[in-house]
Amino acid sequence: MIEFNRVSKSYHQRKVIDDLSFTVKEGENFILLGTSGCGKTTTLKMINRLVSPDTGIVRLDGEDIGGLPVEQLRRRIGYVLQHSSLFPHYTVAENIAVVPRLLGWNKPKIDGRCRQLAAKLRLPESCLHSYPGRLSGGEAQRVNLARALAADPPLLLMDEPFGALDTITRAAIRREFLDLDELKSKTIMMVTHDVQEAFELGDTICLMDSGRVMQTGSPAELLFRPANNFVRDFLSGAYTQLIYTVVHLSDLWPWLEQNSDGQDSDNVFSGKNTLWDAITAVPDKNDHTLRLRIRHEAAEKSVSLEGLLTALNHYQKHR
Repeated sequence: MIEFNRVSKSYHQRKVIDDLSFTVKEGENFILLGTSGCGKTTTLKMINRLVSPDTGIVRLDGEDIGGLPVEQLRRRIGYVLQHSSLFPHYTVAENIAVVPRLLGWNKPKIDGRCRQLAAKLRLPESCLHSYPGRLSGGEAQRVNLARALAADPPLLLMDEPFGALDTITRAAIRREFLDLDELKSKTIMMVTHDVQEAFELGDTICLMDSGRVMQTGSPAELLFRPANNFVRDFLSGAYTQLIYTVVHLSDLWPWLEQNSDGQDSDNVFSGKNTLWDAITAVPDKNDHTLRLRIRHEAAEKSVSLEGLLTALNHYQKHR
């Protein structure tokens, strides 16, 4: 859906984007990850032409965006910033309705869409008539997301969308983000410097440094097959946590041994759950009597926490 072909950009003789090439598939969650100043946000802004490249071509659905009218291009794209960009003199409903109004939607259609998005994003319908100044940080960012989604664009650009939120609110919104059906059919390109966030949300991660791509691939590819020392060092600080995030219980299935000693947990996990999902569900990590029930391909196993970690060791040895 998106293609960067040998794109470069300089400011004051300093190259911030250096011969950048990558592609983003339709329906993919594509994460631009890297340190501050590596060119992530500049790259994102090139897609909706807030920034123009000096050289190279950016294509959207096969079209060179340099030849498209800016207004036409931007109405095909939702855009969410790190900090709230809501109009303070508009109500929440009026903020959400900005693009639908520009597109000429009638009032009943706009009102219905506002209520639909409020429900999906867990915003009380009563807040639609409030002004942004009365919203919490989490509520304001939900409204920003609703505004970006209002006209149902196929592409959503997100620049550190959860960066201004406190840790607890940020984690909660990330979980909601993954479960939101409104996003499952969209192509999403997100900028973050948070490694854990990138690995939780991304199908593909593009790790950048000094305006260049260091490696593009799935979270597991970056973690288990780093392309160079920069990738390895960048991920080393959170390596164990990231393993728990990228390894699914289906990956461990061949090495999970049935354990008949102890008591089964009330929770039942599927092969799609991550190792982190299972471990964080154990209330007492020292309780050796608790077994986790895991279902995969019409089979079920009861395993201990120790058995999970043993299976992880076998999995890593066979990669």
